[in-house]
Amino acid sequence: MPKKTRILLANMPHHIVQRSHNREPVLPADEVYQYYCDNLFECKEKRDIKLYA
Repeated sequence: MPKKTRILLANMPHHIVQRSHNREPVLPADEVYQYYCDNLFECKEKRDIKLYA
C-alpha cells in the first residue's frame, strides 16, 4: 500500500527524518557525511531555506 501524499504548506516548517534499515548508518563514512552536508548547505542557500538542526 503506498504512503499518503505529504501536505506541503508554503512558509511553514517541515519535519524531515532520514532513517536506515536495520539500524545501519545512514552515512557510513566521514567523506560521505561531508559530501551530504556540502550539498545540503548548497541547496539551502540556492532555495533560501532555513535549516534548524
